[in-house]
Formats: sequence, C-alpha cells, structure tokens
Amino acid sequence: MRRSDLFLPASREHRGEWSGATRLLVRAGVIREFGSGLWGFTPAGERVRTKLERRIHDAMRAVGAQEVSLPNLQYSERWRESGRWGAFEGEMFTLSNREGRAMCLAPSHEEGVVHLLDGLVRSYDDLPVVLYQVDAKFRDDHARAGLLRCKEFTMKDAYSAHVDADSLRETYREMRAAYRRLFDDLGLTVAVCGADNSVMGGDRSEEFVAPVAEGSYGIGVSRLLQTIVMQGAWQREADLDSLCWPVTDWGSVAPYRVAVIPIGNADAVREAARGVHDAIGADCLLFDDGQSVGERFAESELLGIPAKVVVGNHYRETGDVEIEHRNGESQSVAPERVPDAVERFAAGD
Repeated sequence: MRRSDLFLPASREHRGEWSGATRLLVRAGVIREFGSGLWGFTPAGERVRTKLERRIHDAMRAVGAQEVSLPNLQYSERWRESGRWGAFEGEMFTLSNREGRAMCLAPSHEEGVVHLLDGLVRSYDDLPVVLYQVDAKFRDDHARAGLLRCKEFTMKDAYSAHVDADSLRETYREMRAAYRRLFDDLGLTVAVCGADNSVMGGDRSEEFVAPVAEGSYGIGVSRLLQTIVMQGAWQREADLDSLCWPVTDWGSVAPYRVAVIPIGNADAVREAARGVHDAIGADCLLFDDGQSVGERFAESELLGIPAKVVVGNHYRETGDVEIEHRNGESQSVAPERVPDAVERFAAGD
C-alpha cells in the first residue's frame, strides 16, 4: 500500500477525552468513536481486526469447528423458551416489528445454535458437532475503556453439542488448548481463571484473563485488539506514546508488517523503495507522499509497524538498505534480500 493512496487520519495531537490505549488508537488513526459504546475501524484498524480474525479462524478449524452464520435479529420465542429473555433484558436491545412481535438484537447465540440444530441432528452419528462464527454482538452495556466495553462489538462465539458428558469434556479440553495456542501466537500473556456462569448457564466456566480483560467458547475480537495494545505498553513499562504489536513465529497483527521510508528525492532512491515495497507485497506501507522524513518516521512509530526499511544515504553509498526493528536491532541488506530478512526476524520486544 502506498501512503499517498491510504486513508489514515493519524495525528500528532491528542483528540477527545479518552485515556491510555483508547487515546492512542484514536490518535494513530485506527479507530473512531461514533457515539458512546460505538466504534468504527479505519482501513488500518480493519487490517488489524482482519488479521486477528484470520488467526481465530485457523485456530477453530484446527480443532474441527465448522463456521456458520446466524441472524443477529431474532424473535423472542426461543429466548422465552430458554428462560433468558428476562435474564438478558437489562442488556438486550429489544424492539417490536411492524406486526407487533417482540424481537431482539442477539447479545449471544446459544438459542440460535439450538434452533439451527433442532430437528436436523437426527442420530448420535451426527454428534459431536462444534459450530462457530465471527460476527457482531449487541449489548446495552455501560460503555467504558474504548473497545473493552462496547454496545456493538465483534466476537467469536463457538458452541458444541454432544452425546454425553465425556464427549463434552474432551471438546472443552481441545478448545481450551486451542485458546492457549491462539493467545501465544498473538503474543498475549493470559491467565486461566474460574468464572461466574451468569446468564450464560452451564455448570462450569473459565475466563482467559489478560493482566492489565474473554470466555460457551467466546473471544471478543475488538476487545482483543485493544488488550494487545494495553499489554504491550504494560510489558514495556512504557507510556502509551506509540502502538506496539507483538511479532511471534506466527506473525503479527500490526496494520503493516513493514514500512519503507525513502530519504531524499533521487530517482535511484525512489525506484529502490518502490522495488522493495512491491517485493514485500500487501503487508508493506510505502511512504511515497509529500511528508517530511521526520513525519514519515513518526507516523511509522505511531502505528507500531514492527520493521522499517530505510532507503537513503547508506543505499547511495553501498547499494544496501537498512532494516530497523522495533527492538532496536538493525541490519544492512541488499534490496532483493529484504523480504526474506524481514520474514526471518522474530521481535524481542
């Protein structure tokens, strides 16, 4: 992606009254508030969220979960059958349709999965089955801390149906292990804690708690995004002055893996920078617009891009470009070796 083509409303100034990670995500041009508890994602923010979702899909498929899509607008009958219409009503967005029938925006999808399977699972041979989706949820909660507590948010929710308790326990163990692998791949430190079942029901519940706030098998995708930002600052014992996305063996959810920063206007420099950008591909941001060199470096830092490829004086003198990593390490390589050099690097932040 060329910076001149990218809509990125980043700012060096603090906007609004938010604090901590929320303020930084807004300033970096990743998210924008649409009202209390409602947030929109810019192109850079959507790239981060898409990467998170991609890793979640991989984790679910690895344990045999099958993706479904259930309606968010639901009639009240199933919720009354389960007894949760009244229990959820305090946080449930409810309405009546033109026929006067009570409906809701689903805060969870246990009832929806039961309806999907009801009458279609005809024998024990159809079980066990694990279904999941990554979709929006709606809860009239008290909005706070940016993406951590919203009225509309993206969530991965999964549900399983079994013949007996032994089968359920086995799937629970597999899902629990899948969550651990997922969070390790994202570079997130978590603790597994006992949790209150609350209105979700069941006889056992656990939460994966990130020291700085997810848990049927649910992961709040948008909440996870902000949690990674918060934990990155906490682990570095640093103020939130720039985003920091972990890089693991799996990869990174940073909006862009690499920034290419040309210094100077020489034709050879611009051509080399374009060549590096094209060789890396879609996960690279080329600063090719009218920004000053200082602005290019500052914006790259603000976005938390893990590696910068600098094409400047060193390139003109030696023919090599410089790769600067977020952990302070740097290396000099030939332009054609940049994609492999970046791919092999594992961040030590």
